[in-house]
Amino acid sequence: MSARVTVVVRSGGAARALERAVASVRAQTHPDWSLVVAVPEGGDPAPAERLAQADPRISVVRGQGRGALANAALAAAPGDLAVLHDDDGVWGPTFLEATVGHLATHPDDVAVATRAEIVVDPLDPAHPHLEVRRVLGQDEPSVSLVSLIAHNFVPPASLLIRRSVLDELGGYDEELPALEDWELLLRLAATGPVGFLGDKPLAAWHLTADAAAHADAFEHVELDLRDRYLREDLAGRAEGHRGLGGQLALAHQLRRLGQAHQDHLDAVTTDLKIELGRVRGEVLMMRETLTELQEDFVVLSDHVQDAVARTAELVGALAADRAPHRSLARRAVGRASRALRRRPGQIPGKI
Repeated sequence: MSARVTVVVRSGGAARALERAVASVRAQTHPDWSLVVAVPEGGDPAPAERLAQADPRISVVRGQGRGALANAALAAAPGDLAVLHDDDGVWGPTFLEATVGHLATHPDDVAVATRAEIVVDPLDPAHPHLEVRRVLGQDEPSVSLVSLIAHNFVPPASLLIRRSVLDELGGYDEELPALEDWELLLRLAATGPVGFLGDKPLAAWHLTADAAAHADAFEHVELDLRDRYLREDLAGRAEGHRGLGGQLALAHQLRRLGQAHQDHLDAVTTDLKIELGRVRGEVLMMRETLTELQEDFVVLSDHVQDAVARTAELVGALAADRAPHRSLARRAVGRASRALRRRPGQIPGKI
């Protein structure tokens, strides 16, 4: 009797990644599963065969092409639920328990996904604490066709699919060189509702630092796929997803328009930052100049006070010689002294 969940792990050739992925499957609290390791032609099957020898629930298949390899692995273990795990995926121990339980209580859902996170592996494996984690689609409340048309935030390891629906849709597209998981997810969401367990990430998608730096590596494949769907719509050949091509094309145009606006906003922001820096520099220079002027006023005030003092002495001497002028001289010295006391640092009679 076949296990209820068929887990497919396509191996990229790295034994460490394959062992990590398989270990997360074997750690599941839900035990009813079988695992098929799919090794591409030309790849080394030895790591997969060692795992299969150690656990009878694990088998190995060979094949070519991403979609064809996934379909061949699914055909080798026909459980009534299926998930494309791959060796860059990792599960939390309750992933299967949560997703299988959801589909058991939501018979109308064609599939169910969990919240997932991207894990950028450290450049130096000796320092695993340097890994970077980021939750995918953290603002998305559900797996909606509206959101998926714009972008994919559901890595394959986070999606459990009903086998009956998968067979009805014809499995994964074998012509695509990449993004076959997103293309299948679009058809799934066009067929029926996809459940979403969004409380916390139960799956992780591991990327190398180099792959994370080139997230747009398959942009041309995405554009070709949107083009294909649009042509099928225009030719009336879009069976089961009529109108989806137009929506995919519109979403792409809106995204490009949004990016153009963002680029313009970034350019304006940069110009404003440059201008603000220039103004701040001028203000700083003005403050320095004002400080120098204040210092000059203090020095000038000291000179004026010295001059007034000397003038007072001179006037006093003159007043001693010429008594009739004593009263006038004293009044002049008094006015000058009072003015200096009222306006420290300023020249008497000036504002």
